[in-house]
Amino acid sequence: SMRCCRSILILYKVTFINNFVWAESKCRRGVFLGGGILVKSLVILNVHRVIFINNSACHGGAIHVSKFIKCSVENCSFIGNNATRNGGGLYIDRGGRARLYKITFINNKGKDVGGGIVFWLVFHCSIAMTYFTLNTADHGGGMFALGLGSRATATVYKVIFKKNSASNAQHAIVLKYFDNYIAVIHCSFTGNHA
Repeated sequence: SMRCCRSILILYKVTFINNFVWAESKCRRGVFLGGGILVKSLVILNVHRVIFINNSACHGGAIHVSKFIKCSVENCSFIGNNATRNGGGLYIDRGGRARLYKITFINNKGKDVGGGIVFWLVFHCSIAMTYFTLNTADHGGGMFALGLGSRATATVYKVIFKKNSASNAQHAIVLKYFDNYIAVIHCSFTGNHA
């Protein structure tokens, strides 16, 4: 696995398989983050054509990103990753602009929120042409997003949510506290359940 605390990180054509970081006794205190990648206090993160398979952590089974200005994830696959708490595939925490484009989330698990992905306290999240299937969590089987209130925006464009499950009656997607606007455009929801 990888840990980074620099100003710019670019990952291109990399594969992360079977990495893990956690100890169940300490998971409740917010440690053991990002099974494949942990990135903190970064200005720019660009992740392109990266594959994450069977990685595990407490938060962010494959990637945990926190305190960033700009985060871009494109043409990546998250398959079979697990978070014992939140964000089975990807956990994006306390940041500026997060953009995801052409991502595949398949069979990722987050125990509490976001089987595929969690956006936590972000100003703007944009996700386009992405596919979520067979992801599970208590809340937001595919995606769970929590904005920063009055200036926060969320855009979900041409995203497919298929057969994701949430055990606590919040199905494929949960969007909260994006008070400026939320746009869900040309999306498909099929066979998701709680």
